[in-house]
Amino acid sequence: MASRARKVIFARVNRRLVESQETLTSRSFRDDMIALAQSQQTRYVERGKRGLDRIWFAGDMTVEPDGNFLTGTLGYTSPEQHGSFDETNWSWIKAQMQLVISRGVETARADTIAPFAIDLRDQNRWVAFAPTVRLRTRMFVAGLEHVLNNAISAAGLMPAEWEIDLVVSRDRVDEWLQVNPHVYRLKRIVKFTNPGLNLDAERQEMRALGAISKAEEFASSSSGVIDIDSDDFRRKLDGIDTGDIELRLQARGRDTAEHVVFNSNSHPDAVPVSNFGQNLMDGISVVLGVLQQYVTDRVQG
Repeated sequence: MASRARKVIFARVNRRLVESQETLTSRSFRDDMIALAQSQQTRYVERGKRGLDRIWFAGDMTVEPDGNFLTGTLGYTSPEQHGSFDETNWSWIKAQMQLVISRGVETARADTIAPFAIDLRDQNRWVAFAPTVRLRTRMFVAGLEHVLNNAISAAGLMPAEWEIDLVVSRDRVDEWLQVNPHVYRLKRIVKFTNPGLNLDAERQEMRALGAISKAEEFASSSSGVIDIDSDDFRRKLDGIDTGDIELRLQARGRDTAEHVVFNSNSHPDAVPVSNFGQNLMDGISVVLGVLQQYVTDRVQG
């Protein structure tokens, strides 16, 4: 049987202050991430039904030699799993190795553990990760958010809401629009930046209302379409490639009875990669290499 193909998904870390709804500009993202990695507090208990809890851990977090990237693993333990997390070494990799040694076979549930890499530079904060069948994209995003926010609280750092925002390149949106130009509805959710695209007018409105996000929707008449070539439409896409907005488009297909949907949360930037199987160390190497290339491409693009 052919091995299942793998892919790497891209996102961005945004730290948004809870009370003032401002963004963090003076604190170093690198320093925060290193402090969390060293704290051994990157865990979270997800309460389940009938006491079947999942315990999430981000482990194996290491700053790469160039100082620009941090790599690690994220996963969860649950009653039906074979393996467990090595809390002494704060490592999924060492837990997996110990299980292999003790049982003589490779029985660890690697499908609940995913490797990731993070760009530590303040202006970047890109994240790359390789989801699995049991640890899918949105589940990984929620899990990483929970362990980071829990560690922030446990470490006594300045309270902030750490969010992992999936990112979509403008080219990816444009490719979809070329195939589906008859857009009749646009909905977007605007969030505070950290820092990044300057959404001053919208952020001022959100701040005045004490809101953490702003949703707006535009719809054409029942037989009409939105002008996707207008400057106003193009401006509505600003921030999608940095995680500052979520976007949903609805269009009529070639057959007018057909309706096609683009959702930025379902169409994040992604690239196919070689299948590294259960080898988490190989997975970390693959994800890191892909993220480094992604950053290079963004600079050159």
